[in-house]
Amino acid sequence: MVKLFIATALTLSANVTLADTFQTEVPVICADTSTVLEGLQNEYSEEIKFIGSKDRTDTVFTTLWTNSETGTWTIVITSREEGVSCLLQEGKGGYQLFSDDIKT
Repeated sequence: MVKLFIATALTLSANVTLADTFQTEVPVICADTSTVLEGLQNEYSEEIKFIGSKDRTDTVFTTLWTNSETGTWTIVITSREEGVSCLLQEGKGGYQLFSDDIKT
């Protein structure tokens, strides 16, 4: 049974093709974590809505900050060891999806 599962998994993974990749230049702003977080809270009134990392022991994590009134959002990556956070992407006009909103 295990051999069948492995063979099936290998077959499925061999048939997966990746889409064409692309490069883009996006300015990434990095600063002391406390400075970044204070700016998001004080200047944009954003609140943290999501935090994720590779695993619980990882010292690098990604957060999503939003302001539901203005629609602004910011994706931040933080290195806990370095005490540095970088703004990866930000925007305005975002909205929250719920499972009923997603059509497959």
